[in-house]
Amino acid sequence: MRRSVYGNLKVLGTFITEWDEVKATCKEMLATRESAQMYAVRLAELATSLGFDGWLIIIEMKNRFRI
Repeated sequence: MRRSVYGNLKVLGTFITEWDEVKATCKEMLATRESAQMYAVRLAELATSLGFDGWLIIIEMKNRFRI
């Protein structure tokens, strides 16, 4: 991945969930500490392999649930 022309800027991947259709997916991802950890590890692996410094995660849903 090409770095910014300004030098040492961080590059973030974006993970966005929107609409009610992804509600079940988000609940599955965050259902337990173990599943949340597994998805966090997978995103970290993906960021490393793609050259990202991290992720901007946006979850848009009407209903909130505790993590």
